[in-house]
Amino acid sequence: MSMASEVQAIQRPQVYKIVEQDPSVALANTDVSHTTLRTANALLYFGAVKPRPDAPVAPFHNHPHDKIIAVFKGSLVMNINGVDHELKAGNAVVIPAFARHAGFVKGEEPYFGVEVCSPVRQDYVKYTAHQSETFADDGTPWAQPGSNSWEPDGGGALCHDLGANAGPRPIYTIKEVNPEVALASTESSHSAVRSSNVMLYFGARKPKQSGVVHSGHNHPFDTLLVVLGGKLTLEIEGERHALSAGSAIIIPAHAFHTGIIEGDETYSGFEVFAPVRRDYLPYTAHQTERFDNDGRDWIKPGSTSWDEPAQAAG
Repeated sequence: MSMASEVQAIQRPQVYKIVEQDPSVALANTDVSHTTLRTANALLYFGAVKPRPDAPVAPFHNHPHDKIIAVFKGSLVMNINGVDHELKAGNAVVIPAFARHAGFVKGEEPYFGVEVCSPVRQDYVKYTAHQSETFADDGTPWAQPGSNSWEPDGGGALCHDLGANAGPRPIYTIKEVNPEVALASTESSHSAVRSSNVMLYFGARKPKQSGVVHSGHNHPFDTLLVVLGGKLTLEIEGERHALSAGSAIIIPAHAFHTGIIEGDETYSGFEVFAPVRRDYLPYTAHQTERFDNDGRDWIKPGSTSWDEPAQAAG
């Protein structure tokens, strides 16, 4: 019996398809398309939107928790507390808790990106009904009933006293969204962006002969992995799952897993760590925000795993 089996009954992972990965297909018969996935502690809302420079994707609103927005294709102008922030493919921004914000899709190209909410956004949980996983809770309120906002007028009454949230927000570059640039002089590349409760870890790797990205290991929290480009075989508790661009999978807490790059294509993708993964905090040293915690342990000191692989055999 594996250590994972002793801790809990591992739910069988399912591979999900993010249709917005190809906006031309996702938006063929609609102006807005979305796929939503959740883990125990985070919710990801993948959205594709046709250009709408004069109308916001959603009316101005605010929330009691901070969140991350990352752009994979197109251009998005986020107005945050009255300041416009232009986000292009490979950009990310952390929207502070209670900040008044709205997004506008600029240019002629459809937008494709992701919003990351932790704790899980309760009013969006309905969009995760297609998932096979079961979770212990139905999320936390991010908006008042019947509204898309926590405060009236999207938090307009708070804009007179913004304090540390006043002025432009830092925009971060995720070079792994363009692997040709990220890997121009290296075999692998990675970066990360965090908010209070969640971390997005982006990675890109050239194919290598062995193919193994990371040998068998596990973590005490579940992980969402999304492939943006290339092919990856993920072995979870002895079962192999083939992932290609636009595929996503949730690795259960305590499940031993190994990633293997397949074929001759460059791999790029990201992982969602909620709570924030402490040993990866050095990858967020470039951020100017200050957070009230330094994350949680995802591995044991001196190891690359929470449980040693040898413990998996019993």
